Amino acid sequence: MKLRNLAILFVTLLSLPEGFRANAQAHQKIDSLALLLNKHPQEDTLRVRLLNQLGFEYWTINPQQSERYGREAHRLATQLNDENGLAMAYRVVGVSYWSRGEFYHALVHLFKSQELYKKLGDHLGEGNATMNIGLVYADQKDYGRALEHFLRANQLFEKLGRDDRIGITYNKIGSVYLEKGELDKASKYLFDGLDIHTRNNFAFGILEACNRIGLYYRDKGQLKEAEDYLQRSLAIAEENKDLEHLVKNLENLASVYIRQGNLGKAKSFLDRALPLAQEHQYKKWLRDIYKDYKDVYALRNDYPRAFTYAEKFEAIKDSIFSEEKAAQLANLELEHQMAEQQQAIKLKEKEIQLLQQQTRFDKLIRISLISGTILALILVYIVLRNQRYRYKKNQELLERNHALAEKELENARLKEIELQHALEFKNKELTAYTVNFIRKNELIEELKEKIISLKNTSQQPQTELNTLLNLVQQNTSIDRDWDDFKRTFENVHHNFFGNLLNQYPDLTPAELRLCALICLNLSAKEMASLMGISPDSVKTARYRLRKKFGLEQEQGLDEFVVRFTQLQ
Repeated sequence: MKLRNLAILFVTLLSLPEGFRANAQAHQKIDSLALLLNKHPQEDTLRVRLLNQLGFEYWTINPQQSERYGREAHRLATQLNDENGLAMAYRVVGVSYWSRGEFYHALVHLFKSQELYKKLGDHLGEGNATMNIGLVYADQKDYGRALEHFLRANQLFEKLGRDDRIGITYNKIGSVYLEKGELDKASKYLFDGLDIHTRNNFAFGILEACNRIGLYYRDKGQLKEAEDYLQRSLAIAEENKDLEHLVKNLENLASVYIRQGNLGKAKSFLDRALPLAQEHQYKKWLRDIYKDYKDVYALRNDYPRAFTYAEKFEAIKDSIFSEEKAAQLANLELEHQMAEQQQAIKLKEKEIQLLQQQTRFDKLIRISLISGTILALILVYIVLRNQRYRYKKNQELLERNHALAEKELENARLKEIELQHALEFKNKELTAYTVNFIRKNELIEELKEKIISLKNTSQQPQTELNTLLNLVQQNTSIDRDWDDFKRTFENVHHNFFGNLLNQYPDLTPAELRLCALICLNLSAKEMASLMGISPDSVKTARYRLRKKFGLEQEQGLDEFVVRFTQLQ
């Protein structure tokens, strides 16, 4: 009777909607699951499911605890040969890594979960794992792969007729199109998602859809509609104590009020959002909050405070960037590991071939001994008896080695796939760095021009304006920024500058910078911002570079320079 009641309670808990971050509800559910786990010490598949469910509930609250339960479920599922439990355990560990920003490890585990679910024919599990993979790619701003996985997940949910999951994927697909600036496509998925969530009375889905629709109207310039949807999303977040979405909506509304010119209301929303973002270390929202503060004070002509928040904005942006940079270094190590894995695969294949040759050789010896004379048969009998025994042992050893080699080969190939996925992140850091570089220069130039304008027109003391101007100029250092850019660029394109200088030793530092920027396919305006010159000067510099390289009229400068990134 107790076991039956336990099972009923467990099934009830599993039927609750996933993903909503209402802390009180989450803790209540965790307490109930923990009680069930304590009452069920038997190491069976039910315990595996309880461990997995506890791990999944913890990932939004305590990712480390989530990983601990997921790994314990993985251990027990492996022991029991419970493939369903193992697939879920991989997903639990994967989302715990994702929530901590460890994207490589997240993808390794989520791809394993996806493959296991696919093998089992579990379309729901495969769809959930596929959507989680899309979320990891979206956080990396790899919107192409994110969209690919969201659409695949949606196909699986449509086969199952899972309206609730379809609504969630619509939100994710619409969000990707929104980030890409494809507003018409975004609106279709977002409004359809909102209709589904409203029909199902799914609060979290309504919250998320209203937030994205608000941003859709904001980007279209329909600020009243944007305010209405964001206020609706904010109300749901407040009601359910969803802190991250509360901060997100407060910042989004502040950005709308800034565009409306309602600076007082914008600041009041930022003042609510800032302490929550600081307390819970929501770095992404802290970055956007600091930017909004900078815009508010700049529009109020309070340039000292605007400059203060501009510095905070740059600092936290650099912090986020540094974390991404660390991930790139890990990818460089993975590249080396992948080469080693490829070599290991070749060695295992050769080992299998040698074992097969040994088997054929043993068979030839046996045939030759049997074909001897009558007199030799006595000797052959003795030899064969020993040979058979040895052959049996060799065959057993061969089969064991062959099975082991096949298993290691399969593991090596899987590892290679995992490493290939990880290496795809490698080039993103360089692009992100360049964009941040351009934005920083534009921001500083904007502030410098405004201060110079005030010196000519403002009644403020000239000493204070000169001090601000000096601060801005001190933060404008092309050479310092170039040294950091050069290190980052050569982490991706090894020995690029050395290859250039080997063939063209008279290239100047400015020409080397131009060559690197050409490889990034930047516009003349973007190159000008990074080099501290005018767009016309960029065109002149390109012309001189063509002459120095001795290029004919029909030869493209861009293709010629990019060739040096491919040299070893």
